[in-house]
Amino acid sequence: MRSLAGYIMKGQRQAVIVTLCAHLIPMFFWLGSAVVALVVMRKGFSKSIAVIIAGGLAALFWLSRGSSIEIITLTGVILMAHILRYSSSWNQTILVVVPLGVFLAWIVTTFDSGAFAKTALVIQQQTDFSTFSHLLPKDKSMNNTGQITQVLTIVLLKAYLLLCLVSMLLALVLARGWQAMLYKPGGFREEICKLRLPFLTSTALLFLWLSCYFSSSRFLHIVSPCILLPLLFAGIALIHGIITIIRPRNAYTLLVIAYLFTLLFYPAIIILACLDSFIDFRGRLIKKSV
Repeated sequence: MRSLAGYIMKGQRQAVIVTLCAHLIPMFFWLGSAVVALVVMRKGFSKSIAVIIAGGLAALFWLSRGSSIEIITLTGVILMAHILRYSSSWNQTILVVVPLGVFLAWIVTTFDSGAFAKTALVIQQQTDFSTFSHLLPKDKSMNNTGQITQVLTIVLLKAYLLLCLVSMLLALVLARGWQAMLYKPGGFREEICKLRLPFLTSTALLFLWLSCYFSSSRFLHIVSPCILLPLLFAGIALIHGIITIIRPRNAYTLLVIAYLFTLLFYPAIIILACLDSFIDFRGRLIKKSV
């Protein structure tokens, strides 16, 4: 990875080549977005126009073939990279995910919801209705085809939004890791380990999530998972910070277990992030170790 990052930063031509290649290879759009983010964070927006255009043209190629995730991820990553460059604050940067998710949900539900409804209908036709019985209210009949299609459409929209936003965050994390590797070794780890959302911010995010989740509005229900992403990111940062402070011998094993735990029990990680905003686990551990 260090070799690739070094090659990207050799010059504009190299960055454009890697961006185009990564974006044009199916399922590697996140790597191309990371390249663009690296250049933006290092050189600024104005000096990254050529690389941005290269990534944009490749993303538009996929858009013409019916895939929008490439252009969405690239646009979001450029915005977050620009914010991180000038703020040097992960707190501010990850909070951008929330308005991005709301805007993206509005775009998708307004202009592309029909495609998701068709996909939901295909899934419904190929699957036994009883599979989705737990998703429907008890007073609804399983023969209500429209109700099942609506539920599946919402699930697909949520999954798509989360995929786009997580791709943005992962691309930005990779780019920041490259930047630290080349110009400030250890700086990325230090930034992530110090990431902690303020108590009022965590409380506001939880309140917003509860309001959206229990709302009767279809749009707010679709948006609800996006609101939890900053808390999930902060929870993962908390785990990294604690392991860095404790410095166990099997640190990498613990990290793998922690990531598996995050995938299986992500609500627990979100709760930990909220508690950390109030208690400050890392601060207490540092005080005890002194």
